[in-house]
Amino acid sequence: MKNKPFTHTPSLEDLIYFSHLSARKKLEWLKDANEFVNNFVPAKKRRAWERFQQKQRLYSKENNDNG
Repeated sequence: MKNKPFTHTPSLEDLIYFSHLSARKKLEWLKDANEFVNNFVPAKKRRAWERFQQKQRLYSKENNDNG
């Protein structure tokens, strides 16, 4: 079986529902999402994501400092 990328785009209803959750429920959701990623996304891919995010932050910082 070939691995397929996993994507999810929340609906407007999902976003509205999430916006009404308490801070505690949002944190629980975030913990669950993090657990899902750690269980199902290979470590090599997670490291690549982290490197990409670091580059994005550096790029953003460089552009904000110069503007």
